[in-house]
Amino acid sequence: MSRHRKTPGCIERRGNAYRVSLCVAGKRCRFTVKTTNRAIAEAAAKSQYAELTNNAERAERHRILSPQIATDMLSLIQRYDDYDLATRKPQTQRCYRTSLTPLRAFFASRGNPDLVQVTPAVVIEYATWRRNYHPSGTPGRPPAKPRTKDREKELTNRSKRTTPIAERTVRKDLRILRLVFRRAEMEELRHDNPVSKAIPQLPKIPKFHPVILSDHELLTLLGATEHNPMLWFYTLLLSESGVRCDSEALFLRWEDFDLNDGMIRIATGRDADGIAHTISRPGTHDTKTEESRVVPITAHLRNAIIEHRRFMDQRYGSQELTSPWVFHHTTTDRGISAGDRIQCFRKPFMRAARIAKIRHGFRQHDLRHRRVTTWLGAGHSAQIVMQAMGHADIRTTMGYYKLMPAHMRPLQQESIRSLISSPEPLK
Repeated sequence: MSRHRKTPGCIERRGNAYRVSLCVAGKRCRFTVKTTNRAIAEAAAKSQYAELTNNAERAERHRILSPQIATDMLSLIQRYDDYDLATRKPQTQRCYRTSLTPLRAFFASRGNPDLVQVTPAVVIEYATWRRNYHPSGTPGRPPAKPRTKDREKELTNRSKRTTPIAERTVRKDLRILRLVFRRAEMEELRHDNPVSKAIPQLPKIPKFHPVILSDHELLTLLGATEHNPMLWFYTLLLSESGVRCDSEALFLRWEDFDLNDGMIRIATGRDADGIAHTISRPGTHDTKTEESRVVPITAHLRNAIIEHRRFMDQRYGSQELTSPWVFHHTTTDRGISAGDRIQCFRKPFMRAARIAKIRHGFRQHDLRHRRVTTWLGAGHSAQIVMQAMGHADIRTTMGYYKLMPAHMRPLQQESIRSLISSPEPLK
């Protein structure tokens, strides 16, 4: 007569830990419990066994009701890509797919496990593996072709680099993986999310602090962009208006500037022809909040708009170069035509920042942070600044006060006055 086992599976002592081996629905699952107390290891084995059994029963029930739905990880990621990710904006899709690429590579290297076999320990294993994984190329874009020997050497070194991936990139991948498992929860293939249990066990990452340029640093940066009038005006526009760089500034058209009212119209729902629709349609470009707004034109920006327009007319007016886009290509090259909208300014902008010797960590978006802090530091209402910046919540605007140590100086002066006016020393 076989005796009843107190714990499921097999528990073995391995040094300062216990190794647990479970078998559920014909599939084996192994994990390690870092403890020297066998009772703790047995409790962990019972908890994990109950969870795996519940997931297996749920998956079997769902398989009987919907036999066409696959329960392996690669199929789940593909369903998330096809159904959930397809409803998001094109920019969001490109960003999220950069995380789906390493996720597919990791689970393919692990034999494409069933989704019920993915435990928090597997998620932590992915985070460790991801820190040294460098995918080649960007999803949705063809790989770059080397045009010179130096370019070929650069691509070879890039593929062999051993610099660890930033921890923020790893966390972004885990957030996408959590959304993938939400798809499994919606399909009733799992009742829990292993990523939510694994994230608290990962090391904390330091908070990001933007680089707020001083007036001198901003002038130095503008001086480094004088060789490119389009880049110079782009940098000045970001610093004076605070509009978002790629999603708003590069989609501006000349009719969006109203110098009489002193406003810039940030339109949402704009199609390829530049027509702004009141209702978002497929193929249109939307702002982050999917709402149009106006941004005030400062006196310095007004003069720069007039000077830039006059310069462009004098330099390219004889070539009959007309473009409704404010930031457009002035020459025809491979894949682009004169007058086409510029897609990105990141590389020349960062090159100018290195020439100007701006502090490490500086990005284009930091000019938007600078505009918010300077407006709040000047005493403008946070509600008005929120409307100009396009923030959806006033708490986002109020959060910029922590970047402004200068706004606490009146409190310091008040403390000094109280000490001076005090008739007797404080005890």
